[in-house]
Amino acid sequence: LQSKATIAQHVALAQKSALANAIADTAQFIAHDVQAPFSAMRLVLKTMQQAQNIDSIKLNSFVSVIDKNAQYVEELLQDLVHQNKLIDTIMQKCQMADLITEVVDRFRLLSPDKIFEFNFQPVLVNIDKKQVYRLLSNLLSNAIDAMPVEKTRIWIYMKEEGERVTITVGNSGTFIAEDRIESIFYKYHTRGKKGAAGLGLAICAQIVSNHGGTIFCKSDRILGTEFVFTLPVWSA
Repeated sequence: LQSKATIAQHVALAQKSALANAIADTAQFIAHDVQAPFSAMRLVLKTMQQAQNIDSIKLNSFVSVIDKNAQYVEELLQDLVHQNKLIDTIMQKCQMADLITEVVDRFRLLSPDKIFEFNFQPVLVNIDKKQVYRLLSNLLSNAIDAMPVEKTRIWIYMKEEGERVTITVGNSGTFIAEDRIESIFYKYHTRGKKGAAGLGLAICAQIVSNHGGTIFCKSDRILGTEFVFTLPVWSA
């Protein structure tokens, strides 16, 4: 009986430890993700402050950006309260083209010097919409932060392949050495960017894994860098 009790105690401690680690990971991931929308809102407010004249159309665009980013932060904080958004994956039917457009709209107004290119047809996917929104946000944020020159390109391609859809997010003007590519998806891996925690791509890898997909990176000094991942197609 004592042996069984000891085993039960060890199991209980292991479960508590696993839960504590999961909660810590969730808190770290969310703390990382809220930085980008806050930066976006600060940039919009600074632009509005410096502008001499703002027409109503541009003003509405700025207000929309602030509202979307504030909503994104609110959802992330709700995830922290529930402490499970990267643990539990709630799958639902989603139009992937619409989700990509929604995420890109958050970044396009704030990056007028970047050229955004798209090549995809509408595809219904079976995903956790909030998680994949975070996945795309992290990849786009990383791409924009890494691009050193103006008039550089960001592209998003999507191709349906049987039961999965393959999505490519790429950018010009950056290069990742081959001997570093395997480690970029590990937690706390960073290239020395000031203030970076090295969590963005670890979050991306976790989300793709939650969907039973794969993610990899390829990089070329001339062509740039691409992140390619797969998600499940919706099956009625």
